[in-house]
Order: sequence, then structure tokens, then C-alpha cells
Amino acid sequence: MKHSKHLLYSLMALAMATISLTSCSHDKDEPKEPSLTDEYVGEFSGKLTLNIAGQYDYDSDIRIIISEGENETLKITFPKYELSNTLMGDITMGSLTLENLTYNPSKGGFYLDYGEAGVSQYFKAERNGAVTMDSEYQLNAPSDIFVTKREDGKIKVVNSFRIGAMPMPITATFIGHK
Repeated sequence: MKHSKHLLYSLMALAMATISLTSCSHDKDEPKEPSLTDEYVGEFSGKLTLNIAGQYDYDSDIRIIISEGENETLKITFPKYELSNTLMGDITMGSLTLENLTYNPSKGGFYLDYGEAGVSQYFKAERNGAVTMDSEYQLNAPSDIFVTKREDGKIKVVNSFRIGAMPMPITATFIGHK
């Protein structure tokens, strides 16, 4: 009986030693392969320029958040922002989140065509006290977004879209840094 207990304790000690020795190799900090999204993820501050109909530019200082999605995709969140004295009057753009931007090697950045995806955004236009638009509107085709990293380290986001039945295109270009 004494011999059996001694043998059992010896086997348990051997098993524990084997487990601890094999787990040591996992304790080392092995270099992590860089992800395509690593340089793009973070909170970025900068200037957003809203271009209406390809002719009129209006600027706003904003912060956007870019996070990593599944399978090396990006998720971008724009905050609510306001622009005064535009072609359409004073406008308010509601917050917008776009997901599943994938890296496109031929374009050199992350891209998403979302014009057929049913994405909507709040939009309000008011001129001289009269509200002409004030609702959640679908962003229709052609609507797409493209994100690149510039040589100076800043992020550039170009979001081109059409709100509801509006005939004129709108392009929001954001350039910012962490």
C-alpha cells in the first residue's frame, strides 16, 4: 500500500513536470504578425470637407473612430455634425457607422460599396427657419467609402453618397491623425 502511494505520487509529479515543461514554450512572447488593419485602427481627429454637387465645399472639425472588424475588415463611425450656410441652408448630418470595409490591393486601401445595402442616415436641412428635410434617409447608389493611409501618417476617408432621392452627389472627405 505504501509502495502504491509512493508510485502514484511519483507519477503525478512526473505528469506535472511534463505539463510545466511543455507550457514553457507558450510563455515566450512570439512576435505577432502585423494585421492589415493595425495602422488604420484608432480614434482620429481632423477636418471633414463635405462637397455638394461637386462644386461647394463646407468644413467641420470632427473625430471618427475606426475599429477592427472580423477577418481583417474595418468599421468606421462618423459622429453627428452640423454645417452652416451651405447651398442647402444649415444642415445636420446624423452619426453613421459603416462596417465590413475590406482591403482592396488594386485600390491600395479599405473599400466598401454600400449603395444597395439599405444603409440610412439622419439628415436635416433648414434655410431661414424653414425646414426642407428632416428625417432618416436611405443612402442610395452610388454610395461607397474608401480609406487609405497617407505617407504623412494621416488617415484619409472618402465617403461618396446620395441621400434619398436627391439628384446631387455628396462627398465627405476626412483627413485626420490619432
